[in-house]
Amino acid sequence: MCVCECRRGDLGLEYVDLYLIHLPIKITQVDVKSPLTKECITAINIKDVWEAMETCQNLGLAKSIGVSNFSPRLIEEILSFAKIPPAVNQVEMNPLWQQKKLHEYCKKNEILLTGYSPLGAAGNTWDTTVS
Repeated sequence: MCVCECRRGDLGLEYVDLYLIHLPIKITQVDVKSPLTKECITAINIKDVWEAMETCQNLGLAKSIGVSNFSPRLIEEILSFAKIPPAVNQVEMNPLWQQKKLHEYCKKNEILLTGYSPLGAAGNTWDTTVS
């Protein structure tokens, strides 16, 4: 059973519209503290994870699958074996961090680039209302 099948039942849904790999890392620390140290972070087996994501889409449990916070190098790795390419790459993107090279890469590979923090995070240089 894929992870999407388990979560779908938890959510009480027939399917999810978009299922993302949030980060290309695995946190090995049980009690997560910030900032994370290098010792508690390991790489994920991206091939196995992506194949499970494809299974979710093939079973109709996810309409689309994608990634979040992935660089062109990591997307290239997925594209080297993927039967279904990522539909989306969700990254932090705002007026100060426009991610132009990543945007061009995703556009060239027909991957929608979507941004979070479109106005920047608290403490950005133009935000004087948030302390």
